[in-house]
Amino acid sequence: INTVKAMRISTELRRPKLGNKFGVLSGKAVFPVAVRAVYDLYEAVDIPIIGCGGIDSADNVLEMMMAGASAVEIGSAVYDNFNVFSDIVSDLYAEDGIPAEEIVGCAHD
Repeated sequence: INTVKAMRISTELRRPKLGNKFGVLSGKAVFPVAVRAVYDLYEAVDIPIIGCGGIDSADNVLEMMMAGASAVEIGSAVYDNFNVFSDIVSDLYAEDGIPAEEIVGCAHD
């Protein structure tokens, strides 16, 4: 997933906070929803899955891969940390050297 439908209402003004009433929620808040979507897709299809939605750390990458993602997309995390890509790669290389083939989908075993 990339975003989920969202809405906020001003309790003071008693109306939606956004001019067009609705918006979307993205970033860290949607990570658990994204992991579930990848997990469900992994069991339903036999094609590579790109996991996205709230990924901002090596642990998030590993969790998404364990759910079934062959690759990940990182978006919102760049706003908080422009070096997020190199940070994640460094952290992944610091792991135990487990091949990706052993990680992808292992939560389904």
